[in-house]
Amino acid sequence: MIRWFSIASVTFLLSAPTPAAEPKDLAELFPVGTLAYAEIGAPAGTSDAIAEFVKGTLLADSLGFGHDRRDKLVPPASVGGLKKAGEWSLFTSPEMLAELKRLRGIAAAVTGFDAKTGRPTLAVAVVLGDSHAAGWLVRQYLLTAENIRRVGKVEGIPVYQNRGLTGVAVDEDGKPEPNEDPTPAQGEAEPTYLYAPGLFVVGSNVAAVKDVYRRFAGLEKGASFAASIHLKPHAEARKNPGLFFCADVAGFEVRLIAAKKVSQADWLKSPAIAYVRFLLNPKLVESFAGSWQLQPDGWTFTARAELRPGGACPLLALLSGGVTDVDGRHGSPGDSPGAFTVAFPEKGKRAKAILDAADAVGQALGHVGALPSDLAAEADKGDFKLSAEWLPLVRSATFVLPQIPTDAKAKPARPLVIFTLEDEPAAKGWLGVVPKLSQLLSGAAKAPEPASETIQNVKVWGLVHSPGDSSTAIHYAIAGDRLIVSRDRDAVAKAAASMVNPRPKTEGESAAMGTVAFSKLWELLPPAMGAGAARGNPDTRQLPVDIEEAPRLKSPMPDTPDPAVLAKLVREKSLAAMPPVTLQAKGSGQTLSVRIGQRELKKPLATWLETLWRRMETVPADDQLKNLRDYSFPKGTS
Repeated sequence: MIRWFSIASVTFLLSAPTPAAEPKDLAELFPVGTLAYAEIGAPAGTSDAIAEFVKGTLLADSLGFGHDRRDKLVPPASVGGLKKAGEWSLFTSPEMLAELKRLRGIAAAVTGFDAKTGRPTLAVAVVLGDSHAAGWLVRQYLLTAENIRRVGKVEGIPVYQNRGLTGVAVDEDGKPEPNEDPTPAQGEAEPTYLYAPGLFVVGSNVAAVKDVYRRFAGLEKGASFAASIHLKPHAEARKNPGLFFCADVAGFEVRLIAAKKVSQADWLKSPAIAYVRFLLNPKLVESFAGSWQLQPDGWTFTARAELRPGGACPLLALLSGGVTDVDGRHGSPGDSPGAFTVAFPEKGKRAKAILDAADAVGQALGHVGALPSDLAAEADKGDFKLSAEWLPLVRSATFVLPQIPTDAKAKPARPLVIFTLEDEPAAKGWLGVVPKLSQLLSGAAKAPEPASETIQNVKVWGLVHSPGDSSTAIHYAIAGDRLIVSRDRDAVAKAAASMVNPRPKTEGESAAMGTVAFSKLWELLPPAMGAGAARGNPDTRQLPVDIEEAPRLKSPMPDTPDPAVLAKLVREKSLAAMPPVTLQAKGSGQTLSVRIGQRELKKPLATWLETLWRRMETVPADDQLKNLRDYSFPKGTS
């Protein structure tokens, strides 16, 4: 019976119905007015890139690695965890990657916003090409998923939503009432699925999947996004392996404003939208596109915006002309999760660029009252020549992210800002500027009187900044041609003491450069995403050098490595070997470009994946521990 079932299954997979004629261009599946678009248009090349990326890791041969682990498992109950670990590794198996090559492509788009609710209308289309297995998996999901219900048809093709079972209506006597139409009502805005031979679509509503299917079937004669001026200039970039994306930024801005009038959704009030609006000026963006690609030893994300001349773009002005050091940290503390340096334009344009950007940030934050440029203009009328004399001396600013303390009782972490001046005399001159700047920003009658103390052989100055009814301590120090400022006095002293003077000046190619330590990214997550528990309840146990040295449980699964220790190993030790994520940004003419990436990733990735697998093997023990009142720790653990 099993033999004949296997033969029948293979026959089914190799004999799918003939689909409608595939579109020559994936963009033909979406309307010409599409606001944002992304695609994997070269599945074969993308599959090869993934295979090369995972080569040398357990993802390349999870079958062999899984059975190596099975040979070493002591507690039989760990097999359940091994199964969970093995399931996710199948997505990069040779068979899955070979099947990816058979797809025609995958495309996604935001086509607009609902006029009544303000919700975005979006759809993801998978054109199956020669892949029968992908269609079989879709069919299996729509058939076996518990909450999937058929809610209607589009051109004779069923559409599905997560509606669940509504039960049978009964009369007063408890007898079932006849139901002439058992089809549940369509939801206005929820995941909607359509599957036809050759095509699988997931959309935000029935209308979204309907439009994609009609275009796929050749029933929609209107212009498609393939003819859009926002897509045509990027024909060559779309041929590359990986993910390509583009957007009509100006059109998106217009539709966002309209959506905000009919919707109170929190995401429409996001500060990120406000920053883009005031710093970039979306109305000026003529073209925006980019890609995400895998290399054998890392990955790269690039984006490029072409702006129309004749308008003000504070971000372009800020990033045009200056060049950062190759090391974008400028001597910031090594235990920082990350740092980002912005090199300001040439001296004659520097003050205006800084003030325009500061105005944009203030507007994005909803600041009411005089903007920084207004305050600077007022100061220039007197003896404090901020924009005329002092701002032109600031070559760059480095923003250093604070190390988040794991102990909830520790003092709050404070960011650090390092300003690089034209020279050492300029830095010394800025010691007198800081109190005047505090007076200007706070509106105080006179400048606060600074006090100084010596910490780690560094003279640290401090003053009380009092904007409105509040007050806060500001600390600062100089080191060569740099001015270090923070609300954390000890951080200022530590940064200044660690700086090398004179500083080597090796110029890079970008106006902005940043690095984020991959191993410390989890520290930047909000408590709602799991980081808070680690900060509030620090684990003081000493980490083992190797997985094999991790302490073992006595119960409920004897000889299983302690899940808590393995979780910490995954997060802190194996991630610590990951190379940093780097960011570069530059303005040139009317072009803004951004590049984010990670290199030399292969070996640390392999170590992290193995540690993660071992952690997942202990999931059954973790689940059982949650149901126990008493936890018997081995000797030597707390």
